Amino acid sequence: MKIVSVSRAAVDDAVSAHIYAAWSNLVALERPRGLAECFLFEDDGIFEIMGIWESMDDHDAALADEENHPAFVVLEASGVECTHTFKRLFGSIHD
Repeated sequence: MKIVSVSRAAVDDAVSAHIYAAWSNLVALERPRGLAECFLFEDDGIFEIMGIWESMDDHDAALADEENHPAFVVLEASGVECTHTFKRLFGSIHD
């Protein structure tokens, strides 16, 4: 069963540029095992990174290796603390 992880942080304007730069760097890195898709959202200074993982084991392995987990690479590397939530993915619709 796939897992959706959402990491969320409030970011001021001064840090926003660091977030976008870190995201650009993330795109060039090797994807963690089991990360199917990853998205960056921003709304009114709140940044969210949503990852879709093949399994909770894959997510936990990436979390243990902080250098490879999107939340660490983008948010925490930019100096902001974030919260994490998890959901089981039961269905999706694609183009």
